[in-house]
Amino acid sequence: GSSTFIWRISNPHSPALPISSIDMAAIAGSGPMEKTRVLKSPKDIITSTSTSEDGEALQIASTPTLTPTPTPTDSSSTPSSSVSSGTKRRTRTVLWTVPRAISTAFERVIVELGHKVLAERGETLDVLHEPYGQPFYFGPTEERGSTRFAKDAPLSDRLSTYDGVRDALLNGRNPEKEPDHVFSKDMAYYMRGRINKEMLEGVQHTFLIRHPSKSIPSLYRSSLDTELTGWDYFDPQEGGYEELSQIFDVVTKELGQTPVVIDADDLLADPSGVTAKYCEAIGLPYSEDILRWTPGPVEGWEAWPGWHDDAINSCGLIKRTPAKEGASSGGHQKYAKELAIPEVQETIADATPHYEAVAKHRLT
Repeated sequence: GSSTFIWRISNPHSPALPISSIDMAAIAGSGPMEKTRVLKSPKDIITSTSTSEDGEALQIASTPTLTPTPTPTDSSSTPSSSVSSGTKRRTRTVLWTVPRAISTAFERVIVELGHKVLAERGETLDVLHEPYGQPFYFGPTEERGSTRFAKDAPLSDRLSTYDGVRDALLNGRNPEKEPDHVFSKDMAYYMRGRINKEMLEGVQHTFLIRHPSKSIPSLYRSSLDTELTGWDYFDPQEGGYEELSQIFDVVTKELGQTPVVIDADDLLADPSGVTAKYCEAIGLPYSEDILRWTPGPVEGWEAWPGWHDDAINSCGLIKRTPAKEGASSGGHQKYAKELAIPEVQETIADATPHYEAVAKHRLT
């Protein structure tokens, strides 16, 4: 058994998505890496807590491993979100979220679940990293939902259209293979103008939320940090809370699902307990081991330089106690300048009712 890495970095902003193909039952035979990504500034803190721009309570290692962690992949053809095939249970799961909500760290946990738990069972997992971002930012003109990368030539591969991404969610990235499980983490705002029953049916939907007073200031700062992320303006619509609540409404009212909702603060307060409940709810096994990993890049993350650096340099998701909303906290102090900006305040105010509507259903 071997792992085949497909590593595309020709366009530093072009989402390469989940980019590896790996037989998880034979994960010990790791294939050669075609390209490596050199980290700009690895954290020099050993086994200590770092709260990243993404709000992640991460354990940081001093010398990250630069070999990319393969994102478990394969493919399948099932219109159902969770079905049994022989003795195996097959799942199709999407995690909808907003920017700066520790979603990258949580996705890393799911990648580890594939390597450490499902592999031992001889089961395969296809993890997709924000696949709808490709048509939203880089697809053909009629597919795009943003002008942020208007100067970039449109992509033309299978995942450059919304229909192509939906097919990958149902059938996997590789039409020639069938994974037992498909997991996708995606931003809700990528679905703007396309949120309907037809686009959302066939998978089980889950949500990772975070209070806008924490996510929006972080998004604002990162959107203007041209050196770190390459972005040069803040777009309030990329906050994504309205689309998140719209997706939640369709999932519950039209698809009849009772989706799992986890709050970032709850996850950070109890990573093991919340993750265990999440895995049980979506039909996947859980182990404490998936909360720790070897530092280094994960395939697909290189598509968004600067946005995932802390997660790349980390070696685990650890417990911390977040401050209550409205209380003086390190996070609010950290973003005091951004919180004083009228545009940030207005964006938070607009987003809060959408957050609260979904937060009422979070795991407790």
